[in-house]
Amino acid sequence: MMGIFMGPLAGRIGNRLGSGTTLLIGTATLAASLACLLIVSVWAVVLGLVLMCAGFFCVHAAAVGAINRKLSGGQGRANALYVLFYYVGGWAGITVAGFAYSAQGWNAVVGVGFLLLLLLVNAGFSERRNHP
Repeated sequence: MMGIFMGPLAGRIGNRLGSGTTLLIGTATLAASLACLLIVSVWAVVLGLVLMCAGFFCVHAAAVGAINRKLSGGQGRANALYVLFYYVGGWAGITVAGFAYSAQGWNAVVGVGFLLLLLLVNAGFSERRNHP
């Protein structure tokens, strides 16, 4: 359900503030969701999952928009590669998270999530630098 609201909202944010800023807003939302998932409370977990969905759709919309805006041709191939790496990244992320959980538990999984968010922070600032 969150995607129904966040997809169009993220598009409007991206049109107004740019893809880089939208990536950073989505990343901050994802960071807040991870922080909520450290709290031992059903309501914190529910809030964390809602924020996770909101942040994901914000980042996803900004990334796809940035890719398509940069290309004068070959958008179909670029989108196919985006989807390929989306699924490969999901597989890699869940695999690393599984090892982290086996080794150190839930806090390690959240730590891996925070580390991965650094990639999005870098992408957001890079996009802002290249397309203010």
